[in-house]
Amino acid sequence: MSQIKRVAFTGMGNMGWPMAANLIHAGFDVAVNDVTLDQAANFAEEVGGRAASDAVVTILPTSKQVSEVITSVLPARAAAAKSS
Repeated sequence: MSQIKRVAFTGMGNMGWPMAANLIHAGFDVAVNDVTLDQAANFAEEVGGRAASDAVVTILPTSKQVSEVITSVLPARAAAAKSS
């Protein structure tokens, strides 16, 4: 398994902001999203990373299932990004 380098983080509130900031300070490439888009933009400006306009939310019981969903979503997301 390859080392994780990129992280998408949703929720830039009281807990999410410092958690995402710690990931940036640890050297990760972080994209952040929040229900309030200005909050994600503020984070990117103040801390780093980048604001994302989309997110994937999963409510699944195991990390294996989350991985399967994300793996299936990524190609469609990449195609959508190329066409926009």
